[in-house]
Amino acid sequence: MHMRIHSGEKQYQCNVCNKLYPSKQNLQYHMKQHAEKQHVCGVCAEAFTHRYSLESHMRTHTGDKPYQCEVCQKEFRLRGTLTSHMKVHSREKKS
Repeated sequence: MHMRIHSGEKQYQCNVCNKLYPSKQNLQYHMKQHAEKQHVCGVCAEAFTHRYSLESHMRTHTGDKPYQCEVCQKEFRLRGTLTSHMKVHSREKKS
């Protein structure tokens, strides 16, 4: 099963959208996106498949920004936004 990662072999297919996955576990995780969205925002009623997506979404309502840049102290709601922001500082070092 591990070697499928390296070979690119994907033998498990989603019966909803036909995407292919290398393991049964990957397919099962993917299938959750087709399932009923059980995690509903109590503020705006937007629904999410995964609990962590709802938790992240709730920050849009609370204004919470738990990710802070160690260089300039700017705060971000999402870790990915902080990661993208850090590229600004790496370009500054090259200049």
